[in-house]
Amino acid sequence: MDYEEFCDVTGNSQRLLNQIYDSGSPIGQATNRKLMRDLRIYMAVGGMPQAVEAYVAGKNFSEIDMVKRQIITLYEEDFKKIDTSGSLLLKPFYLVPFISV
Repeated sequence: MDYEEFCDVTGNSQRLLNQIYDSGSPIGQATNRKLMRDLRIYMAVGGMPQAVEAYVAGKNFSEIDMVKRQIITLYEEDFKKIDTSGSLLLKPFYLVPFISV
């Protein structure tokens, strides 16, 4: 899920961001803080639909992190079916940082 889709699901207006960009004029600190907060939340939650669903349902970031870890576990299990040693395909997952807010 990209940022625009995330905004639609969470009720934030991507249209406002587009209008600000198109106007080319500076925005106030309050608007900047809100937009930056929304972006940070998106970066922390990520674009996995299950994680976004958990966020919308009011889950805290620890619970959202658990959802993401469960998804990665499912991927790991699928990869092990292809590469029974598990060594070749799993390494990239451990290079992806988990962000908490």
